[in-house]
Amino acid sequence: MKLTQFRPLAARGTAIVVACLGLGHGIGSAQSLQQAAKLTLHNEPEIQAANYDRLSAYENWKIVRGDLAPQVSIDGSGGYLQRDRTTDGLVSSDGDGLLSRQIGLSIRQLIYDGGLARNQTISARHGHELQALVERSMIEARIVDLAEVYLEILRAKEQVQEAKAHVSRHNDMREMIEATVGQAGNRADLALVEGRLSLAENALESQQLALDNAIVRFTRLTGQPATGLSYPPVPEIPQTEEEFSLEENWDYQAAVAALAAATHKHKSAKGNRTPKIYLDAGAGVGEDVLGVEGEDNEVRAMLVMSWDLFRGGANKALVAREHLQVRKAEELVRAAIEQSEYTRSLLWNEREGSKTSYISLSKYLSRLESALSDYKEQFKVGRQDLLNILDVQDELHTAKTKVIDAKYNVDTSAFRLAGVQGSLTEALIGTKGVNDYFGHRTTGNELTSELLSVKGTPPTGSSNSSATVVAEVSQADTTEGEPKTAPSPEPKRFRLNPFKSKGARSASEEPSDSTEG
Repeated sequence: MKLTQFRPLAARGTAIVVACLGLGHGIGSAQSLQQAAKLTLHNEPEIQAANYDRLSAYENWKIVRGDLAPQVSIDGSGGYLQRDRTTDGLVSSDGDGLLSRQIGLSIRQLIYDGGLARNQTISARHGHELQALVERSMIEARIVDLAEVYLEILRAKEQVQEAKAHVSRHNDMREMIEATVGQAGNRADLALVEGRLSLAENALESQQLALDNAIVRFTRLTGQPATGLSYPPVPEIPQTEEEFSLEENWDYQAAVAALAAATHKHKSAKGNRTPKIYLDAGAGVGEDVLGVEGEDNEVRAMLVMSWDLFRGGANKALVAREHLQVRKAEELVRAAIEQSEYTRSLLWNEREGSKTSYISLSKYLSRLESALSDYKEQFKVGRQDLLNILDVQDELHTAKTKVIDAKYNVDTSAFRLAGVQGSLTEALIGTKGVNDYFGHRTTGNELTSELLSVKGTPPTGSSNSSATVVAEVSQADTTEGEPKTAPSPEPKRFRLNPFKSKGARSASEEPSDSTEG
């Protein structure tokens, strides 16, 4: 099918999905930030790709889990066989050809493998959790982008209105000068006013361009034009930075899930150095099997063991490699903590600075408006120069522009802080909206439902503010390969102080396992 043929079909399919999901309210009518967020979730290609990664990881978990379940198979064979052998040293077969045929049912169940299959299953489960958290992190980032561009459109519209008012003020001055243009001095004044008017018109064009670019970004995220945007409710932010929790930051939770997956993969690698024991049972019927004349029926129930005693150092190297991956995951957890704290501090300082600037600029703007009014009255009676009035008008425009910027910077930083906290998407569309979004795209994914209900497993700590927070790794028990809904956490040896008190890792915090490599 040609691309030109596909596009109309894709457009109709998108329209159907949007209509079924109730996302069409913003098309051709007022669009709230909540409606725009729902459109973004179903339009952004990178979010769709992350969803496929999550679903793929879920299927991988089911594949790995199958190693813990009984393996049932039906075996059969049939065909011509000619065999000449001595059965007891005295009697030998005559070498006649026979039709060999047999069929049987066999069952094999893993009994012991040193935890290899079990830890691989738990690692795959955490791998799925990791992909789900990575998807949530990407969603949160895209919703933050949407909130920024949503506010940017509203900001640009206000800036365009102010730029138009600035042009209008210069036009008024030009008309006033044109009324007395007969005098030589007024010609110079007219040229000066027209020059300032050209600058004001250029500023208007720049603001209009910024508005057009913001609208393009909005359309890129939502797939729909920006129509009827209204000022959104601003997320509630704690009064102090110390009250601002980062335990639900999606990047941090994803790093913890990656550490859990690496830890259990490391444990599974150790299972390669232990014997593997299976229960092998089955029954079969046959006749003239392998060229031996007569019936050949069997029933068996046996324990089968295998043990790789030497593989050229491969098992030892595998354990060492997975151990290094655990160390890497530990550092990525620490990096996620430091990055989230760094981003929070920057955004917090930006917000506080913008709040201070807004208060100061508002006072300055009020005084400028009063001064401009007095200057114009003085100019009419010849007590004020034109240049002073034009300078004050330009200063007034600059002050209004900065006040608008400061106001939007305060609110935009609140949306960004909510994104760092990991709560913006849920604040906009609600927990039900998030669950409906995942439920619409998946079926039978109980692990994702669990993740969405508890938002991952945040690090635990005591009531003591200086207590060490442990990066936990879930140690899930399995029954026939099925992980429990609420696995019990097992504290790991690598200890961090996230979101409480900062400190470098000491030598005593090194992994204590010395059997690798």
